Amino acid sequence: MSERFAWTILQKGQLPLRPDGSVRQAVEHRCTTTLVWLADRAPDADNTLMVDPCFTDEGYSLAEQALDRRGVSFDDIGHIFVTHLHADHMLHLPTTARSALFRPFRPNTRPHVFASIEAQVCPGHHPSQHALHFEDDAGQRVWIAGDAVLSDEWLREWAYFWPNGYGPQQIVEHWRSLARIVSEADVIVPGHDDPLPVTIELVSHLIDTFPKAAYSAHCPDVAQALRARLTCLEKQDPPSNAGPRYGSPLQMSLY
Repeated sequence: MSERFAWTILQKGQLPLRPDGSVRQAVEHRCTTTLVWLADRAPDADNTLMVDPCFTDEGYSLAEQALDRRGVSFDDIGHIFVTHLHADHMLHLPTTARSALFRPFRPNTRPHVFASIEAQVCPGHHPSQHALHFEDDAGQRVWIAGDAVLSDEWLREWAYFWPNGYGPQQIVEHWRSLARIVSEADVIVPGHDDPLPVTIELVSHLIDTFPKAAYSAHCPDVAQALRARLTCLEKQDPPSNAGPRYGSPLQMSLY
C-alpha cells in the first residue's frame, strides 16, 4: 500500500519577469519551497522532505512562521531535494539563519519512509530537471514541478523562460515535460507560484492556446496528451474540477 503525504508551502515563489518582457520591480525573485511529510505522523527529522530550499531573507522569515504554527522548526527537517541545478533553487539559507544538517533525498537510494515519492525527469528548462510526485492525504496526485512549470501566468501563455536562450530542442522538451505533468497531476506546485489545481478550465485553455506556442508543430503529441487529460476530467464530476481542491546534452541556463 502506498504511503500518503501531507505538504505545505514554506516559501511562496514568484517571478518579477513576466512573459511579455515587463518587470515588476517590487516583486522579489524566489522559488517555491515545499515541505512534505508522512500524513499519519507529525513532521520530524526522519519523515520530512524540503524541496527547493533556496530562501531569501524574507522568504526564510515567513517559512519560520509557517513552521512555528505547526509546532516545528528547521531543526525538525531531515531531508532536502533540489529539482534542478539552477542557483535560485539550490540550498541557500540567510546568513542570520542557524546552521542546519540536512540529508539529501536520492530517489534511487531513498529511505523507506519516502518509498512512495517518485522522481520523474522533466527536461527542457534544465537537463537535470526533476519533478517529485506523490499522493497526498486527500487522495490527490501532487506534482512538485520545479521550473518545468514556472507559474500559472507563464503556463497559460505557453511561455518558456526566454532570457535563458533556449533552442528549439529545449523548448519542445519543455512542452513535453509540461504536458506529462498536466496529464498526471491533480495539483501542480510550480517553481515560482502558488499551487495550481488541474481543472477542466485550465486544460481546455491550454489546448486552445497551444497552437501559438513556439515550435508547437514539432510536438503534436503535447496536444494529444492534453486532450486525453481533458477527456478524463470530463468523465469525473465537473464540480470537483471547478476550483482549488488542495489544502495541496543541453545548454546550462541562467537561472
